[in-house]
Amino acid sequence: MKLSHAKTLVIAVITLPLLAVAIFNTESVGMVVRVDATADLYKAKCAMCHGPTAAKAFDPAMSNEDLVQNILTGKKGEKPPYMPSYEDKGISEEQALALVVHMKDLRKPADTDPGTATNSNTTVATVDPDLEKTYKTKCAMCHGPTAAKTFDPAKNDNELVQIILKGKKGEKPPYMPGYEEKGMKNDEALGLVGYMKGLRNTTVE
Repeated sequence: MKLSHAKTLVIAVITLPLLAVAIFNTESVGMVVRVDATADLYKAKCAMCHGPTAAKAFDPAMSNEDLVQNILTGKKGEKPPYMPSYEDKGISEEQALALVVHMKDLRKPADTDPGTATNSNTTVATVDPDLEKTYKTKCAMCHGPTAAKTFDPAKNDNELVQIILKGKKGEKPPYMPGYEEKGMKNDEALGLVGYMKGLRNTTVE
């Protein structure tokens, strides 16, 4: 009996570490598969409109919740192609959130990206050329090249969007005009808000 008990103990000592390693490796593989699956999903469903680095028609300054809803329920812009609803195509909320995180990661500047460069104080990043052009032609004359004048990045995006669209009177002119009556849409105003907040934190080329 004692010999049998000793054999059982030896087998347990040998088997348990191997089992732990096997479980750990299985979990690690699962994590890799999930990341790869999100990247594959982006390439299959999103890259054709948003581009390989999510640089088109995507505002990383928006909250994850709003972006998830855009993916699930769709969104109409100024002109087609419109953002379709992917909830009825089988995309879950968890998958949509994973896509949002993946797209924001794609937009993050990296030292190895030829379109970006960093140092200890500033980040040089490539931006949407349409937003850059709009800012330079409509906004820079009052707000300055780095949005340092009469712009409060601490305000929430919706409040800043309404200021752009509806205008605002300050203590003295020149007052902020309303750009909605000049043909600007909500999406473009939101893009400008993200661009201006980016200017306050980065150097844009």
